[in-house]
Amino acid sequence: MTYFFLSHAPGEDEPFVKRFFADLSDQVSRRAGRDSSGVGFLDSSMLDGPQWPADAHTAITTCQTFIALCSRRYFLSDRCGRAWGIFADRVRRHEIETGVRAPALIPVIWSGGGLPNGAFHGHGVDVTPHHAPGGEDLRVLLRLRRNHTAYRAFVTSLAHRVVDVAHKQRLPSAPPGTNLESAENAFHWDEGEHPQRVYFVVVAGTRQQMREVRRDVQFYGDRGEDWAPFCPTVPEPIAEHACGVAADQLLGSEVVSAEGMPQYVAAARERNEIVVLLVDAWATRLTELRQALQDLAQRQDADFAVLVPANGEDTETVSQSGELRKAMARAFDGSDSRPAATLTMDIRSMEGFDKDLGRVLADARHRIYRTGRVFRRPVGSRGRQRPILGGP
Repeated sequence: MTYFFLSHAPGEDEPFVKRFFADLSDQVSRRAGRDSSGVGFLDSSMLDGPQWPADAHTAITTCQTFIALCSRRYFLSDRCGRAWGIFADRVRRHEIETGVRAPALIPVIWSGGGLPNGAFHGHGVDVTPHHAPGGEDLRVLLRLRRNHTAYRAFVTSLAHRVVDVAHKQRLPSAPPGTNLESAENAFHWDEGEHPQRVYFVVVAGTRQQMREVRRDVQFYGDRGEDWAPFCPTVPEPIAEHACGVAADQLLGSEVVSAEGMPQYVAAARERNEIVVLLVDAWATRLTELRQALQDLAQRQDADFAVLVPANGEDTETVSQSGELRKAMARAFDGSDSRPAATLTMDIRSMEGFDKDLGRVLADARHRIYRTGRVFRRPVGSRGRQRPILGGP
């Protein structure tokens, strides 16, 4: 039995999330009388798109409790909204069958600042958020050594609830055909509160691919989306970090692979959404990725920004910087639709990346505000009541 599924936003203090998961798994296993392996599932994929591993699918459709580490970034995450929705549906089905509402969906306040109105109501199951002792955010409790005793007490109490609910209120598995890729995002906000979205398209090779074109491959992983150009100083994948920057601007975000670039660019233009390409200049030495960039650059309907991080401490990249710059220029050569300001090269540090990405997102929002499509309210829909000033 998988006792709990731990859901968190991509890039949300990963080391502390992993520590919390390990501590909770240990306490749950003690109370359940079994080995800690497999008592919980940490949804650790940073992709916020359609790629869900098989083990995540099994866990969310069969686990007995769902713990959500709630923050502003969490409620902006499409992936988290779909996971929440699938589990909430299982809770509702159990209530219909038994007449009992299982307290199995457990939101924990990870970072309480800026949570949207009605965050814990109207998403399938009304729930009461779990606060750490003293009303602290859980991530604060984890960070400070002086809070160790309070933190251990919190984990112990939460583990007791997880095991108690799992043994007393066995939830049914999700119905056959439940599809994580097409599940509806449960987080729907009131008009004016729904976040604008940005798609981060990662154009980078895998570790295996990059071995063919360069010597140092410590920056790459099993997928292109694992690219971490500022490793080892900042081991976090660049796309994961970008999602955090977007959340700071109250933007929803989704990380997608290079294969879907044309589709995401076209769809984003239709929906007034933002596309940002995070490009490894070394990717221009991989035929497939170089051609994908060239094809996209020639599209007259293309509207996207390109950021090209290049670690100033990566000696191999620095030594090849001239050739890599020329290769990037060739990839976008001849495109009349690419304003120069949207191609940002030579981002040498994570601090520089944050600054450039923040500027790109702000510029994109202003451009959409000026030139984006205007959507009329569907006939019969109800808007918010406009305030009316009374007379004297």
